[in-house]
Amino acid sequence: KAIRRQRQMCIRDRSSCLDEVPYGTYSNQTFYNTEADAESALMYAYVPLNYIDYCGRFLFYLGDVPTNQYKSYGKADESPLFQWDITPTSDEAIYFFKSAYVSLARTNSVLDNVARMSDISAAARNKILGEAHFLRAFNHFMLVINYGSVPIRSKTVSSTSDSYKDFSPISDVYAFIIGELEDAIGLLPVNKVQGRADKVAAQALLARVYLYLASAKASGAPGYDLSLIHISEPTRPLY
Repeated sequence: KAIRRQRQMCIRDRSSCLDEVPYGTYSNQTFYNTEADAESALMYAYVPLNYIDYCGRFLFYLGDVPTNQYKSYGKADESPLFQWDITPTSDEAIYFFKSAYVSLARTNSVLDNVARMSDISAAARNKILGEAHFLRAFNHFMLVINYGSVPIRSKTVSSTSDSYKDFSPISDVYAFIIGELEDAIGLLPVNKVQGRADKVAAQALLARVYLYLASAKASGAPGYDLSLIHISEPTRPLY
């Protein structure tokens, strides 16, 4: 009887039964409130690095399989990349590129929002921002060594006009990466935690970046001339 009466009331006044007032929504403007929120957003930015389409497997396909160091010993089907058979529509080319920018979108959200938070300690803020600068450098490094000229993503996409970016010259991408790593080194402590970046990780990646630049310059690869890369003086100590 109670259910029947409730149904009759809903029929008489449908608006009161069917209208729902939203309790709240998450956005960049409402999510970043506590240190735990900032940490959660940072972890979300790390997640794509584990994608099979990215560093989980496709990094091996793009970085190792095409080289003369790779051997399958005939025990498995060769990836087409082993024969240098790749097109703009190859899965490895498409999804590696896409996954890097997924991580960058999340990383930019962290950098744009954590800096303005008030309910967070200075040590936690610096560490989270330092790791985010590392991730932004890492993703751009993955892109430039595999694709060359790529769009630089340095802020959150907030409108449709921001969704398209021109491809930046290789020299500009490397200069951006170096600047990000210098910022990361200045913000991060030495704190060895598996799967997380710290000062040593940022220093190691910066060294790797310079090795790639030196190797490309020595071999005469176009776009890698160090004279074209505008490297600013570090604003923080690199050690």
